[in-house]
Parts: sequence; structure tokens; C-alpha cells
Amino acid sequence: MKSYFCNIEKQQLNNYNQFKHDILKIPLCVFDINKSGNFFIQIPKIADSKLISALKKNIKYNNWVDVVNNEFIYTIFNNEIIKFDINSPDSNPAWKKMKKIRSEIKQYQSIDEMVYNSIYRKFLIKQVLSKEIEYLKKTIGINLSGIYPFGSIVLDYFDPKSSDYDILVVTKKEIDIDVANKLRRHFSNKKRPVNNIELCIATKKTIYEYHKNDTYWYKSSVCKFSKIKLSEDWIINRFILLKGNFSFYGDKISLLIKPISKKEVVQTAKNLLIENWSNYKNGADWMNKKKYQSFAILTMARILYTINYGDCVSKKSSAEWCINFYKETKSMLDWSIKHINDTSEGGQSKSIKMINFAISKL
Repeated sequence: MKSYFCNIEKQQLNNYNQFKHDILKIPLCVFDINKSGNFFIQIPKIADSKLISALKKNIKYNNWVDVVNNEFIYTIFNNEIIKFDINSPDSNPAWKKMKKIRSEIKQYQSIDEMVYNSIYRKFLIKQVLSKEIEYLKKTIGINLSGIYPFGSIVLDYFDPKSSDYDILVVTKKEIDIDVANKLRRHFSNKKRPVNNIELCIATKKTIYEYHKNDTYWYKSSVCKFSKIKLSEDWIINRFILLKGNFSFYGDKISLLIKPISKKEVVQTAKNLLIENWSNYKNGADWMNKKKYQSFAILTMARILYTINYGDCVSKKSSAEWCINFYKETKSMLDWSIKHINDTSEGGQSKSIKMINFAISKL
């Protein structure tokens, strides 16, 4: 059986009942619709053409529909079908054609925004990470409890050009040294298909609630796989995990984490600003590169948003909010967005100014 997500709502169809009737004629078909009106369809692999035919026949003229499985995206627009491989989009002529068409349609700003922020964003990312997920399952074995995305994947913006793939692995007990060494060797290999992975491995006890003396295994693009102590931002990460409530493998994350109140999130954001970021109000060596200055500025916007609303949103959303709420931050945030991937070095005046501005709002 092959599973599809359909980025389509009832009002995009000429006749919803006729569409459903056509779909359910497919042998062994499983059909479901979520609260947002988007469809989940499971059909035998050989029935691809029947699904596409039913969609094409019932879509209203000038409506855009995406149908996604773990290999392809089928896009239907004005009776034309564009099919392309999700694993190598940039080299695929159909992807370029789709970008050009969508750039002419006001409701879609860009292909990246559409594909990575739709109902199936996390589904697509799961396919990109499928080999890594299978490796983790095989290596950790029966000690594995679950694998979960967090960070920008579960918030409202994931940029494939600049974002890390943030993954939490939950285990029943501490991984042993043999498993740790296997994981260290694996994630040190730069020839892997996906290298920008930020990996956390923690036990069920550690993920359930925050204890500052607990430890976990951690790896990022700038930090080798090693065991480190928890910091207070673990509370924020757990809150984001609950907010996303999405699983690559295992039980729902909401079953593994103790509920976190907005009051606790606000206090944590204040503590991080006072106890961590105040150390950098005169600058720091690690902020020499412009992309890290950009990171600092955008993080200040996220912290200010969290302090005001007791919620966590993406860097992009918090930057937009901050510019509207604090007009004086516009030049700093505009600069940070422009230099988000800039590896050149430069003065830290803007990041220092933004850090001090955020501290002044406590």
C-alpha cells in the first residue's frame, strides 16, 4: 500500500461526493479527511493513475493541488500534471517549471514556502531523513522508544537551505558505550546524504521533566557527538516538541513529556536572557561570523516573543512580530535575515545592540 497526503480542501473540488466516490472505487483504498479539510489516502501502488485521474477530473479550474507520497509530488494545475522526485528537486526540470508557474500565482510566494510549510512538510522531511531514521532504529535496537522532530521542523518555517534537521531520540535507558561509539563514527562521516543534523539522545526519564543535573548525548554541525549537561533551554525544546506533537517513530511525544505551562515557558525565556545571553552583551568570539550574529539577533526576537506571549514560534515569525512591536529593531532584524547564511566575518555592533535591547525589556 502507498500513502499520500493531498493538499486540497473541499471548496477546491467541483463535486466532493463524486470525488470521494471515484476514490473509493479503487480496491483496498483507505480514505480519511482531517479537521483542516486535507485528505489522507492510502491505495495500492498500481492505482496511482486512478488517483490522479480522479483528482484531475474533479478539481475546479485554476486550483492548485499537490499529492505527495514518499517518492514523488504530483502537482495538478489547469488540467496539467507535473510529477517530480522529492529527493532530487533541484536537478528536476519539473521542479523548475513548477517554481516558474507558482511565482506567477499570488497565493504562493515560493516553492520552498509552499512545500515545506504545508500539511505534508513533516512527511516530506521524514522521507529525506528515512535512511538516518532506519540507521538509528537498527543501531539502538530494543532500547529505542521513539524518534521525534523539533525546532523549525515543527514550527512554522523550515528552510532547506539554512535550517538544521533537529531530531530527538528517546531511549528507555542510557545507551551503552558501544552504541555511542557507533553513532559517533556514523555522524562523523561527511559522505552521509544529510549532514546538517542536530541530534539529541535522551532517556524517557530525562525527557519527562527538566532536572539540571541530567545529561544527554548531543551532536550538531559544529559540535561532535558527546555527552553534555542539560541547560534550561531544555524546557523550551520540550515545549516545542509538545507543540509539534509529531513522531517519526514511536509513541506520541505528548505521552512522554510532562505538560509545561505558559508561565514556566515565560520564566525560562527570562532566565535564559539574564543568565546566558547577558554574558554576550559586549560581544563574543563565537559571534565573529555574520551568520552567528544573525542567529543571536533572531534569537533575541524569539525570546522577546516568548516573554510576551508564553509561546514559541519560528525565527522568521518572531522577527516579523518584533519589527511591528518594537520599531527600533527593524534595521537589526532586516540585516540578520539578509546575513542568515553569511560565513564572512564582521563587526558585532548590531548583535550587541540587539542583545542589550532585549535585556532592557525585562
